[in-house]
Amino acid sequence: MLKSVDDQYNKRLEGLLEHTVNLPPSILVSSTYEGIKKVAVLKFYDPVRQTIHLWYDNSGHKPYCYSKLPPDQLRELQGRNDIIDFKIEEKYDLLQDKNIDVTRIIATDPLAIGGPSDQSVRNLIPVWEADIKYYENYIYDKGLITGLTYEINDSKIISPDRVIPTNVLENLDKWLNKSDKKFQSSILDWMKLFSQQLPELKRSSIDIEVYSSKENRIPDAREAEFQIISVAMVGSDGTKNVHLLLRDDIRDGERSLPNEVNLFYYEKEKNLIREVFSRMLDYPFILSFNGDDFDLNYLYNRARRLGIENINIPISLGRDTASIKHGVHVDLYKTFANRSLQIYAFGGKYTDHSLNGVSQGLLGQSKVSFEGSITELSLHELAKYNYHDALITFNLTAFDNDLLMKILTVVSRVAKMPIDDIARLGVSQWIRSMMYFEHRKLNALIPKKAELENKG
Repeated sequence: MLKSVDDQYNKRLEGLLEHTVNLPPSILVSSTYEGIKKVAVLKFYDPVRQTIHLWYDNSGHKPYCYSKLPPDQLRELQGRNDIIDFKIEEKYDLLQDKNIDVTRIIATDPLAIGGPSDQSVRNLIPVWEADIKYYENYIYDKGLITGLTYEINDSKIISPDRVIPTNVLENLDKWLNKSDKKFQSSILDWMKLFSQQLPELKRSSIDIEVYSSKENRIPDAREAEFQIISVAMVGSDGTKNVHLLLRDDIRDGERSLPNEVNLFYYEKEKNLIREVFSRMLDYPFILSFNGDDFDLNYLYNRARRLGIENINIPISLGRDTASIKHGVHVDLYKTFANRSLQIYAFGGKYTDHSLNGVSQGLLGQSKVSFEGSITELSLHELAKYNYHDALITFNLTAFDNDLLMKILTVVSRVAKMPIDDIARLGVSQWIRSMMYFEHRKLNALIPKKAELENKG
């Protein structure tokens, strides 16, 4: 029976990761890189079905960077298996205000260009544009804008006509007539970005609790040495679940949670984790508070420690991030630590960036308090504590008519960045991404930071 359930889960995960051939109008929400297939992957959110669909590049696009040296002077790179080709291209040099010839160095994978190894191209010779994330570089090259709607027809991405609503256009005409003509086309372009609809994003928060041998000690997520004893999820579809591990030395206690909160009990931790993974597949967006460093990181490493194969885990880990293979992970800890959002979007209502501090400032809600160690709580006390953390994590995206999710979507349009990157990174990176996108339109060589500083 268990094997049959596992097979169903594996088949479902595989289905969610398949290449999308046809798709009705859907929002481009994120992009990533598929290391096995060595291609860029785009993630589109269908607002009608509330599902995310993956599209794998079929154009042969490859990672690259630029050198101002001609190919015959790039001896360090000649004959390498991970370097595909050298091509001479003409680029507009913004700092010199003229067109120049540069060598495009094309590689098999992003690590060959900008990886940490001493042998990566950027660590061997002076190059340009080697520090741009490959999946972001891809959407710049393709002229795609995250947060906007596209269609897929026979594996081809189609950009539909974007119409400014009539009532908005009527009011806008009054201002256009008074504005400088050279700015009018830009004003219309920006208006198209801001006037597109903002759909509800189906999502679920997730929060885990882990056994600890010492009070007030946070377990190491990389080692994942201790049992996961509880996992709570709160979804935008009204689902409220807590998954609890039965332990011989822990009493049940008295239930104090609302009736709509479902409690599930497991004798084996491995079965608990598998069920949580299965539930995660129901949601295209997964929310956490510090999930990059702990919750999703721990879930992944604990699953591996218990013998669950990587191919059957819906989480993938980067150098300092945790991603969802079938969707998008939004780490709210990094989002609310963003000073610009803290001050300008939320009026400085919180100063403490912890879950308790942010929720008190924005929601007037606090974490559940208790005495002693979380490991010693009864099952129902643990469920209450865990559930409440997941609830306020979800509520941080739901208050004021889903304000935060709408902000992230709009900013992704402006900054030309995936929503999960918008949630993690600061305003300086937003601006840099926007500039990179505009440089691509000009066919301009993107200057290095040092060059800009030297230019004054």
